[in-house]
Amino acid sequence: MTVLVEKMKLERIKRGFSLDKILLKNFQKSYSVRLSALTSIFKSALFLLSASFLVSFSTKSPFTFYEQTLNPEKIGKIVDPDKRAVQWLIHFIEIANTNQETLPQKLANAKELWQNNYKHKGAIILLTKVGIDQIDGYDKTSTDKIENAIQLLESSNISSIAEKKILCLSYMMYARISKHVDNEKKGIEYGYKAIEIANSINFAVGKVFAHNQVGQLIGNTQRDMPLVLDHFLKAKEQIDSIPLAIKKTINPFISLNIASAWSELGNVEKAIEARLNIIKEVGNTSNPELIISTVNNLGADYFKLKKYELAEEYLGKTVALMNEHNSLKLYKGIPMMRLGLIKIEQKKIKEAATYRDSIEHWLKKYSFPNIHKITYFHFRSNLAEAENNLEQAIYWLEMATAKRDSLRNIIGPNKIIKLEEQSKFNEIQRKKIDLEELRDQSKSIIQSQKLLLYTTIVVLILIGIIFRFFLYKKEDPSAQGVDKNSNKENIPKSKKQPTKKVIDQVLMKKIGVALREEKLYLSQDLTLKKFADHLNSNTSYLSKTINDGFKKNFSVLINDYRIEEVLRLFEEEEHQIFTIESIYKKAGFKSKSSFQKSFKMKTSQTASLYLSNLKEKKSRLSKS
Repeated sequence: MTVLVEKMKLERIKRGFSLDKILLKNFQKSYSVRLSALTSIFKSALFLLSASFLVSFSTKSPFTFYEQTLNPEKIGKIVDPDKRAVQWLIHFIEIANTNQETLPQKLANAKELWQNNYKHKGAIILLTKVGIDQIDGYDKTSTDKIENAIQLLESSNISSIAEKKILCLSYMMYARISKHVDNEKKGIEYGYKAIEIANSINFAVGKVFAHNQVGQLIGNTQRDMPLVLDHFLKAKEQIDSIPLAIKKTINPFISLNIASAWSELGNVEKAIEARLNIIKEVGNTSNPELIISTVNNLGADYFKLKKYELAEEYLGKTVALMNEHNSLKLYKGIPMMRLGLIKIEQKKIKEAATYRDSIEHWLKKYSFPNIHKITYFHFRSNLAEAENNLEQAIYWLEMATAKRDSLRNIIGPNKIIKLEEQSKFNEIQRKKIDLEELRDQSKSIIQSQKLLLYTTIVVLILIGIIFRFFLYKKEDPSAQGVDKNSNKENIPKSKKQPTKKVIDQVLMKKIGVALREEKLYLSQDLTLKKFADHLNSNTSYLSKTINDGFKKNFSVLINDYRIEEVLRLFEEEEHQIFTIESIYKKAGFKSKSSFQKSFKMKTSQTASLYLSNLKEKKSRLSKS
């Protein structure tokens, strides 16, 4: 009965999505009209629409009201440049999240909003560029731009209230994107700085933004959910003190975050009820990002309750809406990952594998926030186990362990770390031990089978030799009346000609592409047979070509490439996050002994000594 009721609610939501899609398209077509004319036309249209239920409900997005009150044209008329900058940042932060089609024009607008001699113009343009970065995805350069903007602001004798607001919003922007570049610790630090400034000047908008962002960051790292809920409720307390247009924008998102905190605290049913109420309240007057976020979280909540049918419905709708509106692409991997986990629960392994492939394609451009990386590693481990790939299952569990341990370094002001329930992690560790035992058993069986096979081959060879000995007798040359010596004399002596080795250059080129570009050596299961199949060759011919062309055998060649990958990861300081074991397994090595032997052969050092020398070298360079 519950499933039926939820399906009915979902159908009502779907009808709302269709209506919202039509209205968004109509709005986009009309956006090119001059803003002053648009306001009067919209008021008349709104009156006509609300007069007839058969036509539609009131469909104007709350963000549109904000566009009318804080658009670039009106911001440009603000005389005081500092106050103008504050309004621009507030306008940009909010609208950039909901109307990405306007982002490419905003940088051009930013350059025109201030005179060339405005002292904070450089900082404002840097912050605007960061907002535009979200179209293609944030990276380390995004936080570098904000750091540069903050340094410009802090070194410019900040004194007025408006300037302090600019600095507050800059700190908040860093906090907002820190989870995309694995720097949540600094994001939390800047978030608290933003709260401090906002409280000192009673900047209500800053309080709302900063408390909301800090709550999200602590939820994603420390998992101290009572503290998270406290921050969201503090943001909610300030909501009536901010302008109505901003309130209509941010209020539903804060309500959504509060529901997420309830869900993490164990009250999932209450969270679901709150999310359904959000959809009911905003209805088809909402923006796509809010609907996508709400539907995605509903799917996550039903997943927690193991109501997989409902979870799959909502998560599938989330991905469809992201594609339809080309929105929130930074988070698309999260619902796909949960859909993959559902398929594993349903024993639909091939379908789960398609989600893995889709996520891998998505990861080439974006990345998971840290807290979701742990879940993703569990998904990969569960899928590998379902595919009977025990080595990969253990590898991904080790990745989850390493990520969890690395996140222990993210300590907020409350000094409490609760990344996962200890019992849950203990369960993972037990599962890892079981997998390792199963793997060892499999290896033992394979070794026994190999021994039996080799013994059988040796026995068959011996039988063949004995059979040949008794079946064929060596002919006596004297019995044939032939002089053995005369036979030798009649046989012409041939001069041995030296044979020149001909190397298959086409195959050599294919080998180079497979290793340098396709990086097949990263697979721990790569064998000469698999490599030959990949190159449409056979093992003997491929082995000969490698020996002649590279002057080394197949194993040495592959391990040389793996060592180069390990050295690259060392240079990128992956060893600060992952163990050496995780790194060499990521590079394709199966065993520690093989890695150590190859590493020492390549570098004449052990891995630990190499890392020690590398750290010392980088330390000297940083001091010079």
